Amino acid sequence: MKKNILLTVLLLQAVFMHAQSIGYLDLPVAGELWIEFKDTVGANIAITPSGTSQVWNYQSNFNVHDTILFQPQTISSVPNNIDTLYPQSTLVNFEETPGDYTFLKIDFTGMYIKGFHSDLGFDVAGFTLNDMNYSNDLLYIPIPFQLGDVVQNTATYHYIFQDNNLYPGANVRVTYTTFQDLESESQGELTTPLGNYPSVLRVREMITKNVLYEVDSFNIGNFYYLTDLTAATTTAYKWLKNGPNCVVMSAVLDEFNNVLSASYYSSSGLVGNESNTNQSAITIMPNPVHQGENISINLNKVEAHSVAIFDLSGRALFQKQIVAGTQQLNIQTEKLAGGLYYLKVYNNNQTESISKFVVTE
Repeated sequence: MKKNILLTVLLLQAVFMHAQSIGYLDLPVAGELWIEFKDTVGANIAITPSGTSQVWNYQSNFNVHDTILFQPQTISSVPNNIDTLYPQSTLVNFEETPGDYTFLKIDFTGMYIKGFHSDLGFDVAGFTLNDMNYSNDLLYIPIPFQLGDVVQNTATYHYIFQDNNLYPGANVRVTYTTFQDLESESQGELTTPLGNYPSVLRVREMITKNVLYEVDSFNIGNFYYLTDLTAATTTAYKWLKNGPNCVVMSAVLDEFNNVLSASYYSSSGLVGNESNTNQSAITIMPNPVHQGENISINLNKVEAHSVAIFDLSGRALFQKQIVAGTQQLNIQTEKLAGGLYYLKVYNNNQTESISKFVVTE
């Protein structure tokens, strides 16, 4: 009897530990501000072996050398039609250097980096490039992702230049490939200088980079192998939680597993007129919702005069005035395509609350 009880407890623990999953609702939307506090040395950060029920306490281990803001915007905010070079992007981040942008794609498989643009140009092996556009995207956060999951991804981009040394006048194509192997290998409790997170997943990413050189001696579009270089495999870690600002900590290691840098993150939610809103003041059920079904909105905790639904680009798709004191509201989703949306509740034209929800087809 005792053995059966013990077995049941262990099975329940296993189910509980495996239940947490990073999903679509945890990924950023336009206007959501993340702040990275970066320790560019990371000497005091120790990486523990894989396992469940871990307790990571890094409250006093960081020496912050840099602060970086990440606030993705809608694609339409990019000037000079640069967005047309990244047609599948859903968000863009304005970097600290004016004219530098990072293009992102978010879908039901994860958050990806589509590429980078710089008005001044990037120096890549002695050549100036204005755009680094991935033909196969770089994976940042896979979804859905839970303990024990493994995802592999291959990201590539290339550029062509005219050689003036070994093959004067010939075109040389350089292809950069990043092989990514991501595994959610640990789960536990995390403490950073910003607070305690009782349930997080740690994702280990093994990264191998290759550079391939090909030459087209007669400039007729036929490229032949010249040489290639493969760098040593390195490792990076992300600690993820459910909810806004799903990335709460990260670390980058070298090929010898020495920590090169580490960061912890905070979130100010959606910035703008919404900077002081409470994202948990209302509840939406069911969430996700199947297209065509009603969503039920519980307004008990807010004083609402109107509600609106927006897509990721910030376009208003639905608006409704409601009677003061309304506690329950039902909205039909038949006109909403599959994807991520956020619902805003207004009180006298001021944003009172914001919540995300997903429509599935």
